[in-house]
Amino acid sequence: MDLHIKNLLLQSKRPSNNGEVWGYKNQLPLLTLLHFSDIHKDATAMERVCDFMEKYGDNIDDCICTGDLLADRWKSSFDFWDQNGRTKTILSCIGNHDVLTDDVGWNWEMCASQEACYKRFFAPYISNWGCVYEQNKTYYYKDYPDNAIRLIVINSILRDAECQEQLDWLDDVLNDALNHSMHVVIAMHYPIYMKKIPCNFSTLDEPDGIGEKSMDVYQEKVDSFIKKGGNFVVWLTGHIHIDYIGYNEKFPNQLCIAIDALNCYQSNAYSDTERMEGMPSQDLYNLVTIDTFDNIIKIIRVGSNLDRYLRKRDTLCINYKTFEVIK
Repeated sequence: MDLHIKNLLLQSKRPSNNGEVWGYKNQLPLLTLLHFSDIHKDATAMERVCDFMEKYGDNIDDCICTGDLLADRWKSSFDFWDQNGRTKTILSCIGNHDVLTDDVGWNWEMCASQEACYKRFFAPYISNWGCVYEQNKTYYYKDYPDNAIRLIVINSILRDAECQEQLDWLDDVLNDALNHSMHVVIAMHYPIYMKKIPCNFSTLDEPDGIGEKSMDVYQEKVDSFIKKGGNFVVWLTGHIHIDYIGYNEKFPNQLCIAIDALNCYQSNAYSDTERMEGMPSQDLYNLVTIDTFDNIIKIIRVGSNLDRYLRKRDTLCINYKTFEVIK
């Protein structure tokens, strides 16, 4: 297992042409992110993520969780996250279950304030993330200058005036990325509304048309960025507890990768996999390598890598400009 993962990481980091273009080495280093989502207070899974990062961290540039940190609502304990100080550098964003203050039902109008979420989920850790942020705001960005990539993390749960404020901020951050020739990756909890791209990382059990149409307002900002000449790479999301890769036909140049839940039991309730604690399928996260020279995203699945039809969900290469799956 160790040698297999190391070999995959080394291969994913290798440029397709060794960086040689007309005799000049002008290919930027490739960026690798460890992406997981919907942990739902699974402390043992969190320990295993930290173990993995410690073992393979030399080949991984950063780690991000795209929301639903808590078990089911705001009153759930968050103590599990800060285990032995090993999670201080793991980036995170806000999920719907992280804000719910309704004690008994599912009234999504009853949400913790943005300031409260910042103080609970961000304030103890964000100074370690190397990102650009504002106090009491649950969105931020991080630049990887050597890779010319900007990772933007937004709070897809915000509504009304706070949503508009975030949209205005996103517009400014995208324009700044354009001015500095940065390629853009955006991470959030809710996936965009999308049509499925047939591949081993798209479940067969769900039809086209999954995700949140309310995310169109964010896609409009990215669409404007692209039309100005900006380079957009991908949306990284969670929430739906299944693996799904697709795009919104209204914005056909924006790829989205939604990942299944890290939490075994949450995954088994919705997805096309059957996972068991204590078995190799107990974990589920992606190593996402971005090659901005060839416009390629390379995915390595760690943990659960078969669907119920016995299709391998182990690796994938996809062109994020054309959506061609490379076979």
